[in-house]
Formats: sequence, structure tokens, C-alpha cells
Amino acid sequence: MERTKSIEQATTKVNRWVVLFASVGIIICQGGIYAFSVFSSPLAAANGWSVPDVALAFTIAVGISPLPIIIGGRISDKGKSRELILFSSLLLAASFALAGLSTQLWQLYLTYGLLGGFGLNLGYIACVNNSQRFFPDKRGLCSGIVITGIGAGTMIFAPLGSWLIEQFGVRTTFIQLGAIFLVISLICSALIRNAPIEDSAEAKEETSEAVSPTIEENFDWKGMIKTLRFYLVAMLYATGCFSGLVISSNAADIGQNMFGLTPMVAATFVSIYAMCNCLGRVLWGALSDKLTRINTFMLLFMFIAVSLLSMIFIKATVGFGIGLIGLGLCEGGVAAMMSPLTIENFGSKNQGVNYGFVFLGFSVAAFIAPRLTAFIGEKNSGDFTSAFVTGVIVAVIGFVLAFSLKQINAGLTKKKNKNA
Repeated sequence: MERTKSIEQATTKVNRWVVLFASVGIIICQGGIYAFSVFSSPLAAANGWSVPDVALAFTIAVGISPLPIIIGGRISDKGKSRELILFSSLLLAASFALAGLSTQLWQLYLTYGLLGGFGLNLGYIACVNNSQRFFPDKRGLCSGIVITGIGAGTMIFAPLGSWLIEQFGVRTTFIQLGAIFLVISLICSALIRNAPIEDSAEAKEETSEAVSPTIEENFDWKGMIKTLRFYLVAMLYATGCFSGLVISSNAADIGQNMFGLTPMVAATFVSIYAMCNCLGRVLWGALSDKLTRINTFMLLFMFIAVSLLSMIFIKATVGFGIGLIGLGLCEGGVAAMMSPLTIENFGSKNQGVNYGFVFLGFSVAAFIAPRLTAFIGEKNSGDFTSAFVTGVIVAVIGFVLAFSLKQINAGLTKKKNKNA
């Protein structure tokens, strides 16, 4: 208990809400990397490259995510989050500035792809990891608030980037955005403090059983991957994100081909989806602090199924709207709950590294869902119904996985109480 009291004394010296919203500022800058679609065509035109070749830079930045998340998680778990956040911010700013100076494709892949990918993901895991250590009582809400920055950054820097390109050209725009990221990140980094690295068992005493009724033991990644729970948690990430990725990667095509929307209206729905994704991170994250993570996941999979069924059976704009809004909210909720769920199942001590391995579940879904959906649409002349049916099946599998994890944790809790 003395250790717990010392942690409380340490955190009272820091305004945790200042740390939280400074972390959001960092993540907003990192969200700018997801606005790549604004830059791809101007870059291709300016350098005589093909758009698919240019797009590979973004694929690299996102595709390498598990590696920097694992590396960053290791550093953050050692209590060096603030230093890592500053380093990643400098890396991200440099990646944009250097991308603007790139004259060869390999240079773009190295700067925007490799450096940008590391800058994005090192900062992401450090901000999420560090913030949650300040909020053991509100992990879901905290995680949800922090990662709204990704969507917010995309919504801010996509139109800003487009305007800057019109005014100054794509090369200068990259340099200008790098400078903007640098200024914002330096200010926010100055407000961030490292959270104390507490023992998971002691932190558990501070958390209500209603919020986190799991056996919060400290696993390292080697021990974690030997457990059945790891595979259930990683598969929850994959199944939870699958349907959202189906929509986010093909929303405009689905709206135009299946629901008769104009390109402008379809683009508006894409923006609505992005806003719902941000909102869902906060709403589902906060709800999971009340209902428990697993119960909330089970409810979320029901919402996913209903959203997909609306697009299958309601052949009108309203059906598309219901499905798109529902799936946007749910994809955001999955992102918000996965880090807290990882902590509750595998402990706080190595939460950064462990989350990096759990994140592989998202990587698998991100590799399969968009490609499968595009293939289905192409083979069926723009009809994506089979993709929606697949999504419903995946949601049912996700519900079963969540229920199975709940039963396993209930058994572990019962065993622990019996041995106490």
C-alpha cells in the first residue's frame, strides 16, 4: 500500500488532464500522415510518377506499424514516454520536410514511409501508454480521447494540405506542414510528464471490480503469447475492426454503386464516417469503463451486425447512412478499448510492448478486409452485398470470442478468489 500511496503522491503533482490533452495535440499532428490521399496525385504529377507508386509510401508508413509500436512500447514501459514523444514528433516533422525535398521514389519511401511510419507509431504508443497510466480509473475514456487525435488530424490537415498545395505547390506544402507539426509538438511535449510506473497488482486495488473484473497479472510478451487469452484478444481486434475497414476503404464506391449517391454526396458520407469514428472512441471507451470491456465488446458486435444488415436490406440512402454511422462509431470503439483490454488481461508493467503484439490483429484485418471488399465489388459489378454478409459472419465470430474470453476470465477470477 505504501507503494500505491507514493504513486498517488507523484500523480497529484501533475495535472493528468493537461497531460491527456497535450497528448491529443501530439496525436493530431500524427493524424496528418493519414491525409496522404490529398498529396498522392500532386506528388505524382510534380515528379512524373504513377499514383500507385506514390501510394506505396503510405502503405509502408502504415504497414510497419507493429514494429515501432513494439519498440516504442518497450521504451515507454521504462518510464521514458515524454522523451519518446519528443523524439517521435521530431521524426514526423523531419519526415514531412524531407519528403518535400524528395526527387526519387526511394527517397519518398524512406522519408514519408519509413521515417513517417516510425514517427507516427512511436508517438502513438507513447501517448496512449503514458496517458493511461495517469488514468487507471478511466482507461477506456482516456484511450478514446487520446486516439481521437488521429481522426481529428486527418480532418484538419487534409483540407489544409489541399489549400496549401493550391497556393504553394506540393513540395513547399510538405515543408510547411513539417514546420507546423514541429511547433505544435514542441509546445505539447513541454506539457507532458512521465507517468509513474506502478505495479499492476497495486494499480488494480485502485480500480473497481465492476470496471475491470479480470486477472491483471504482469506478463511479458513471451509469457503472453503462450496464453489462449492473447489469441482471443488479438482476434477480437481483428474481428472488431474488420467491418469498419470494409467500409472505410470503399465507402465512396459503395455509396455510388449501390445506393446511387453522387460523388459529392458520397464524399460527404466519408467525412461523416470519420467524425463518427472519432466520436465512437470516446463514447464506447467511456461506456466500457462502466459495463466492463468484454460486455461492451459483446454489445458492440451486435451494433456491427445491425449496421451491416441495414445496408443489406434497406436499399436506400437511409440504409447506407445507418450502416456507415454505426460502423464508424464501432470501429472507433474497438480502437479505444483494445489498449485497456490488453492491460486488464496481461498487466500494466509491459503494457506498451504487449499492445504492440496485440496490434498484429489489426494488421491482419487491415491486410485482408480492404482487398477482399474491393475484389467482391469488382467481381459483382459494384455490388458489395457479399462483403456485408461476410462482415456479419465475422461479427458473430467476434461475439463468440468475446463471450469465450469472458468465461475464461470469470474462471480465473473464481480460482483466484478460492485460493485467496
